[in-house]
Amino acid sequence: AQPILAQDGILGVTLWRLRPSAPSDGASVRLRIHEPETNRPAEWTPERVQSGYRFADGDYVRLGIESPRRGYLYVIDREQRGDGTLTSPTLIFPTLRIRGGDNQVFAGRLTEIPGESDTPPYLTLRLGGPSQTGERLSIVIAPEPLPGVTILRDYQAVTPDQFESWRRWLVPTARQELKGGAGRTWTTAERAAGHQGERSLRQEEPAPQTLYRIPAAAGRPFLVEIPLDVRRATPSSQ
Repeated sequence: AQPILAQDGILGVTLWRLRPSAPSDGASVRLRIHEPETNRPAEWTPERVQSGYRFADGDYVRLGIESPRRGYLYVIDREQRGDGTLTSPTLIFPTLRIRGGDNQVFAGRLTEIPGESDTPPYLTLRLGGPSQTGERLSIVIAPEPLPGVTILRDYQAVTPDQFESWRRWLVPTARQELKGGAGRTWTTAERAAGHQGERSLRQEEPAPQTLYRIPAAAGRPFLVEIPLDVRRATPSSQ
């Protein structure tokens, strides 16, 4: 059967915050990584957070995206300042370091950013200057690869004109949170579905944490913005 997200024209997004694994966490839902500072192996468990969650500076995060249609996925980041202004846009996906640069998505299939086999399998939230209060992600799904974008190894700057040409696809969205979803840990079904996007999640398996209804007509690009609030560490919490 066709996934319900594809039928309903809904974009599914799950934000995961990684935390050190607890003894009660099953081995199958732990990510084995090397700590960047010590290069020692460690185990971390992805845990769902709802939209509006306030992250901490230095948090490790992952994105799970379930598209309502086939297309090509792009994620653009801008830093949010306290006065409401935003920095210049940066394309953070696709890159050759994440999923080998493969940004094709399919209706209802789960795409994880970064993929489990990527190094590292997470993104790090870092506050820059003292005025930064968070990030704003723009998720674009287009029916064909965006013209003028060459997939490079690392993040790349996007010109203001180029980004504004994409922002015309911004759609008003009705958002709905999965009741009781926040705080749940990664499941073996989500891990299997996200591994190289090999299969779709079934209706009896975990739904995305946040659902965005997409009014854009099929065959047209759309853009959804997701703000990430990030609190700065205080001396007592460091």
